[in-house]
Amino acid sequence: MIDLHTHLLPGIDDGVKSLDEAVKIIKSGVSMGVTAICLTPHLLSNFRGCNPGAIMETYSMLQNKIIQEEIDVHLYLGSEIDLRDDLNPLREFSFFFINQTKKYLLLELPLGEIPAFTEKIIFSLIVENLYPILAHPERSLTKDKDFERIEKMARSGALIQLNAGSITGDFGKKVQKVSEKLLEKDIVDFVASDTHNLNSRPIIVMAEAFRIIERLLGEQKAMKLFKENPQKVLQAENIQRKIPLKYS
Repeated sequence: MIDLHTHLLPGIDDGVKSLDEAVKIIKSGVSMGVTAICLTPHLLSNFRGCNPGAIMETYSMLQNKIIQEEIDVHLYLGSEIDLRDDLNPLREFSFFFINQTKKYLLLELPLGEIPAFTEKIIFSLIVENLYPILAHPERSLTKDKDFERIEKMARSGALIQLNAGSITGDFGKKVQKVSEKLLEKDIVDFVASDTHNLNSRPIIVMAEAFRIIERLLGEQKAMKLFKENPQKVLQAENIQRKIPLKYS
C-alpha cells in the first residue's frame, strides 16, 4: 500500500511531535504492508507555521533516520493545502505539488462545509492541466446538494481521497455512510490514513480499510485505491477512470 496523506514531519504542524514518534508510526505502517509514504504537512494560506527551510530540513532528517534504521519504505514530500480563493501565494513552495511533479496537489476542504468558491478554484487548476486531490471530502459533505457538487467536480477532473478511518467508522456512522455513498458513485480515487500521531488516525487503520474495500468492491478496486492510483500520482502518470479525466 501507498499512503498519500500523512502528517509525519516532527514539529511542523499538528502531526507528530518527535522523530522517534514518526519512526514508530512508519514502522507500524511498514509492518502491515505500507511501502511508500507521502509526507503532507499543512500549507496554510496565512503562512502560519509554514517554514520552508524547516520543512526541508526535517524531511531530510527523517529520510536519514529511515536509512540508518534500514526501514524498507520510500518517503516523498508534498503538502495538504488549505483551500482558499487564491492559491497563488503558496505556489512558490517546492512541496506545493506532491513529489514536486507539478501535476497533482492535495487540497483540504474546511470541515463541515464546501465553500462557494470551491468550483472556481478546482476548474481554474484543471484549465492549467493541474489535478487537485480533494482530501477527505466525506468530512465536509453535510447537504444533499454537496454530493452533486462533489460529483460534478470529480467528473470534471478533481480527484477524491477518502480517509481510511472514515471507511472503518472511526469518524462516526454519518461519515462512514457518506464514504460508502462516494464509493458507490465510483468517484473515489485514493484511500489514505491522514495519520497525525500514534493514537489519532493511526496508519495501521489502512489495513482494515483495505479489507473492507476488498470485501465490498473486490481486490482489484482495493489495489487501485491503495496502490495503483497513488503510485501514478507519485510518478506524475495519468489516472484512468470509467469517465476519463481531461488530460492534455
